[in-house]
Amino acid sequence: MEIIDFLNLNTFNKSIQEEQVEAGAQLLDINEFKIIYNYMRRYINTYNKFGCEMMISFDIDLVYITQEERETIIKAIGEIIRSSLRKSDVLTNVGNSFVLLLPELTEQDKITVINRIKDRIFETELYNIVTMRVNSQVITPEINFETWIRMAV
Repeated sequence: MEIIDFLNLNTFNKSIQEEQVEAGAQLLDINEFKIIYNYMRRYINTYNKFGCEMMISFDIDLVYITQEERETIIKAIGEIIRSSLRKSDVLTNVGNSFVLLLPELTEQDKITVINRIKDRIFETELYNIVTMRVNSQVITPEINFETWIRMAV
């Protein structure tokens, strides 16, 4: 086991850096997501920035489907969403929904992201079996403006 000199900042930084950064957002578990969410809210309030939080929910339009098949579909959708986002974005999976944090995303950028995800789903066989709903709000310092966007895929 390697001993790390935590008093040396360069050594510490190397020990915590990502080894290989994948394209797209980071898919986090809910506890990691909560930490990033709270950090982002503090950052927005402190530096007068903005961002977007978005929930993308999916109804799977199959009557007879096993739990394993449902999980496979949700995992595939999660990968489509993750790869459609920027490296600075994060998301988590909650049931048939994905919650996204998108720092410094404008209203126009938000529409672009939604359309990119929708288009990538259309490129797969999933478009025949899922309906996508999007709920989003712009995060500004101390104020949230809700915006509802509904789409069927």
